[in-house]
Amino acid sequence: MYFEIILKSDVKLKTRDIDDTTISEATFSIYELEDDAKIKWDNFLVSFNLKNDLGDCFSDIINMLELIKKKEPYFKVIFPSYSFFEAWKCSIQKNIITIEWTNLNEKYKTNTNNKISIDINLYVKEWLKLLNQLKEDLTKVGYNNKNLEDYYLLENLDRYLIL
Repeated sequence: MYFEIILKSDVKLKTRDIDDTTISEATFSIYELEDDAKIKWDNFLVSFNLKNDLGDCFSDIINMLELIKKKEPYFKVIFPSYSFFEAWKCSIQKNIITIEWTNLNEKYKTNTNNKISIDINLYVKEWLKLLNQLKEDLTKVGYNNKNLEDYYLLENLDRYLIL
């Protein structure tokens, strides 16, 4: 089974909004509506908008990575975004994570296999790729731990790697 997060290399960032205090607000400020990533689930691509979806789902991604790091045997992640409204049932056994995807958005109803089992490190690395890009983008336009109250969540992202 295959899971990958595909990032665009040509994202043009907007300027920092000095009124932003959270990562969610900052993603809305710096990205355009057409800026998106793709989540490849086997042979199925799902768009993940950086402007809205990433901000809406940021805390859920962090929470998911925390649960994976603790090797929580079973947990559910709900990504509460308008265009990326998903529920994932996750289970961990040894170094394999199994994820069953339930699509809550009619836009993406499909007959695609909705369950994958993959190496936990590969899975975590894909999410860290997205979070590292977010951190880099925020930093480029002037956001940091002095002006975003939750910026600390993007520091030391390697702490989520399973060794």
